[in-house]
Amino acid sequence: MTHRLFTRALPLAALTLAAAGQAHALTVVMPTTTATAAYTATVLATNARSTSIALTQFDASLGTLRSVTLDLYATLDSTVKLESTNRSAITPVTGKVTSVVSLIDGANNTLATTTAVISTSFTGTTVYDGVLDFLGTSGRTQALEATASNSLSFTDAQHLALFTGTGTLPLTYKVASSNLFGGSNVRGQSVNTTVGGYARVTYTYDKPELILQPTMVPEPGTWALMLAGVGMVGMLASRRRAR
Repeated sequence: MTHRLFTRALPLAALTLAAAGQAHALTVVMPTTTATAAYTATVLATNARSTSIALTQFDASLGTLRSVTLDLYATLDSTVKLESTNRSAITPVTGKVTSVVSLIDGANNTLATTTAVISTSFTGTTVYDGVLDFLGTSGRTQALEATASNSLSFTDAQHLALFTGTGTLPLTYKVASSNLFGGSNVRGQSVNTTVGGYARVTYTYDKPELILQPTMVPEPGTWALMLAGVGMVGMLASRRRAR
């Protein structure tokens, strides 16, 4: 008889434990994922030595900034004029225009630099034809174009702080040009030289995410029912020993 009471109590305790596992609650999980944000400032073609631009800063409310990638792109356009004034043939006759483009911050620090080079040359009869017009058999006038780009990444605290804020970072798009022409008896010049392009900044950061996940958590009433079941099992076990 006692044995039957004890075995009946066990299913009751099992049901109590099963009921305890049916209560649901929500657990807040906040993992981080990697995200990027990119902003571009365009520089129109200009023959000015420097132009002011501004890049959007990283808003720290988005997450934790890990790296800054700065891309600098330049397009160089120019018309190159060459004339050989030599009395004998010079071949080839070469002209070159070089433009160094830099991004300068407010403290006059160079953040990035790229160099665009364009050149032209011609061969054949280059004996001076007597007219300095950059044409004829000893001269040439030619329009040229070249592009250049450079990409730099920063992870140090100083640069991360420089690019962090709620506004824009003012920069100077600076151009330094030079002309190089081959041969001691070659006259050359470049005209209508313009440089343009863009600067792009890409921010890589850790972005927190809020995720609600259901979990099995006993409710207060379930805890009471479960404890009552355990107590009943103990009472029946005591009666069994007493008999």
